[in-house]
Amino acid sequence: MNRTRSASIALLLPVLLGMGGCYDDPSSFEEGSWTLVATFPLSVTEPSGLCLDQDGRTFWTVSDETAMVYRLDREGRVLQTLSYVGEDLEGICLDPLDGSLWVAEERRRQAVHLSRTGTVLDRLDVEQHGAANSGLEGICFDGDGQLLLLNEKDPGRLLCVPRTGGASTGRDLDFARDYSGLCWDEPRQSLWVLSDESRALFRLREDQSPVRYSLDLPRIEGIAVEADTAWVVSDSYSKLFRIQFD
Repeated sequence: MNRTRSASIALLLPVLLGMGGCYDDPSSFEEGSWTLVATFPLSVTEPSGLCLDQDGRTFWTVSDETAMVYRLDREGRVLQTLSYVGEDLEGICLDPLDGSLWVAEERRRQAVHLSRTGTVLDRLDVEQHGAANSGLEGICFDGDGQLLLLNEKDPGRLLCVPRTGGASTGRDLDFARDYSGLCWDEPRQSLWVLSDESRALFRLREDQSPVRYSLDLPRIEGIAVEADTAWVVSDSYSKLFRIQFD
């Protein structure tokens, strides 16, 4: 995917994905179906954010309660806890350049770059949008290596933040009640957006109709996608769900 196309996803999502303004109209979304395959309990309290590790076998998550970062196996068991302790962590992603980690700190309005042991490598300030407790929620890199973040609500907003710092650019979102998780799917060239309050998962694709999956799952706040499977974490219930797309 070239840089111009990737930038359009970050900056003008509803307009330049080939869908015009139809994200405002629920009827424009195709309805997707899914099956719950497995549910695993987590010892991590209030998990908020999820991403696949570079090994393709384990996950990373953050806890909103402990403000720490954990590596999990595929049944939700903790394999590693990083030394880093943040503040109000709400999202995590892998850096495609070197496998290091980025986390979103909601109240500080920062994207924090971490080593795989928890050393802080950098902090990027993100300008305020809305109330402090309705701030940053999701974080991921798109297919061109650009850092994307979600503002939860009031307003819901997709932001593109330069790695070197400076002003972010973005686009307001209004197809869900809030926005609680974010994941880039390179094989499908799709952006997955999770909504806790709408209990839904949205797949946004260029030149194709967006897809909405209604998820009857509680407090969903982190999403990782691979092949025909999605992994979702529940904040207040401390569970890891594995779902399969039909």
